[in-house]
Amino acid sequence: MKILKQNYWKMIQMRQIKHILIFILALATNVAKADMADFWHVYYNGVKIKEFSEVQNNREITLKIKDIKKTDSLTIMYYNDFHLYGRSFSLSLLQN
Repeated sequence: MKILKQNYWKMIQMRQIKHILIFILALATNVAKADMADFWHVYYNGVKIKEFSEVQNNREITLKIKDIKKTDSLTIMYYNDFHLYGRSFSLSLLQN
């Protein structure tokens, strides 16, 4: 009878540990972020001039107006791991 009680308590402890581990795993899954952050590459006349990511604070590029021609092009390639439904994006051009 004593061995039966010990096995019963071990089984109860294992269940409790299992439930705690499942809870920790669920919590970690909700808190963890994906390894891949949004990022984008900026091309000026087909040449990559800058790479940005969402974790960077400085996301600014300065071009001199006198160096820009009518035939120049600015291309922004945006990449992420997720579908883009409901996401909004903006591009601001400022002249000093």
